Parts: sequence; C-alpha cells; structure tokens
Amino acid sequence: MGFTLLEMLVVLTVLALASGLTALALRDGASQRLEQEGVRLAALLEAARLESRTTGRTISWSVASPMRPSPAGQAADFQFGDGAPMATATAARPATHSAVNPPDPLQRLPRRWLHEGTQAEVIGARVVVLGPDPILPPQRIRLRLGREAVVIGTDGLGPFRLESGAPP
Repeated sequence: MGFTLLEMLVVLTVLALASGLTALALRDGASQRLEQEGVRLAALLEAARLESRTTGRTISWSVASPMRPSPAGQAADFQFGDGAPMATATAARPATHSAVNPPDPLQRLPRRWLHEGTQAEVIGARVVVLGPDPILPPQRIRLRLGREAVVIGTDGLGPFRLESGAPP
C-alpha cells in the first residue's frame, strides 16, 4: 500500500520545478530597494518641477556634497536649491515665516535616501535643472545600490521615470 518509484519521481520532479520557478520569480532585495528609491526620486523631482513651474523660479537638484551642509543645516544625501548653480533654497527667501512670507516648500522635501548605501550621479552635468520652462533639456540620473543600478530620466517633455533597459 505504498507509493511506486515512478510516483515518487513524478512528485519530486514537480517539486523541483516549482521551487526552481519560485527562485527565479523572487527578485533580489537590492534591486527592489533601488527601484523604490528610483520611483521616489522621480516623484520628488516631479514635485520640485511643479513647484518651479508654479512659482516661476529655477529649481535644481544635486547630490549633496559631504563638505557642504544642506540649507536646513542637516545631513543630506541630495538637495534641492534655487538656480542652476547650486545656491541654497534659504538664500532666496528670508528665514522668518509669516502669512506674507510662507515657508519654502523645498524645505519640506526629503533630502535622505530611504536605504543606506544608495548613491547617485547626474549623467553629463553637475545638477538637474527643474524649470521653470515647460520644456527642459533631456536629463538622467544613475542610482546605485551595491552592484545594482537604475537610471531615472526625462526627455524634457515627459515626467521623470525609471528607464527600462538603461545601461548600468
């Protein structure tokens, strides 16, 4: 009343195929974290681009320099600022806030990566310029986390987004 050898081999083959397909379907944790960083950065860039268009001022994004603190005086991995040369956002507006002089929306944007070890580089430039013109030059940013890399870019007309098949 047991199983035949053939039945056992069929069951083992099915289990081996199922576990092999499961292993292929699971994604590397680093690539998932990097994709999450890329989608978040694209959303932040679009928010800053919208702010630039509505206020009429030029906003830029760059990787923060470890030698220079962020405008808020906190540690930062990246920063938003006024103008193409990276001026601080606080330099454009006085530090006091009132109904006449509201706080700068750029100060509320995050400046840290979600995952430690994430690195970024602007491809072909020092900074990413986010307006106020409706048509921008094509711009790309490469994000790295460990051995994984993704590229976020815009053609200047469309929004920033993860580029599929981009070279690392």
